[in-house]
Amino acid sequence: MTMEYRGLYVSATPDCEPNEGGYYCQVYADEDYGDQIDDFCIHPDELEENDDIKHWGKVNIDGSYRYYVENGVISPENSDI
Repeated sequence: MTMEYRGLYVSATPDCEPNEGGYYCQVYADEDYGDQIDDFCIHPDELEENDDIKHWGKVNIDGSYRYYVENGVISPENSDI
């Protein structure tokens, strides 16, 4: 699964032990998926609550977005805060 959200790009691949049934996600600053800026996991218990992988991608991006801007991970002129 790949997605674009808030000018960032996320790829998600099925995870393995100990997060089997979840996803390992990588966050990129460019559409070529070449400039990785972060990563996170979507855990199986989260998917039991809501099985939409893109929902959890958005939740994680929203939770980190201000940090990305304030710490120069992404440029403020490219942000939408």
